[in-house]
Amino acid sequence: MSTAPTTLNFACASNATSTNAALVYPYPELTYQIAKAIYHDDLYDVGDCVPPYALVKRAARVLSNAAISLQGIVIDPYAGEIQITWKNRQNGRRVKAMFGPGENALSVYHEQKLANRVVEHNLIPNASDQNLANWVRWCFAAA
Repeated sequence: MSTAPTTLNFACASNATSTNAALVYPYPELTYQIAKAIYHDDLYDVGDCVPPYALVKRAARVLSNAAISLQGIVIDPYAGEIQITWKNRQNGRRVKAMFGPGENALSVYHEQKLANRVVEHNLIPNASDQNLANWVRWCFAAA
């Protein structure tokens, strides 16, 4: 199984809107882009759990509703889940949203590194759309 994640470059999408330098996309475009990123036969071995399309739609809905910046996101399917990561190399912050198979199962992990050492981290199980939006804003805020 190849575990190489897909980095999406939404900058070329014609139906994106820009607010405060954040690229925000409508639900249909997000659904398409997430599905395109995770539905590749080379990402899975026989017997691997592929995320269901309902999970793709839920992830797209959360991202669209929260108006979260999608610039430079990395999408990685893992064990039937969809993981979406934001990383800010300037301040060492990273946020990962993990959309699980349970109804409305969303966990949010965030961390900050200084000198290649994690100095702050936390996992929020059963996170809300707003939790995710707040942590993504934190990721790109000035340190």
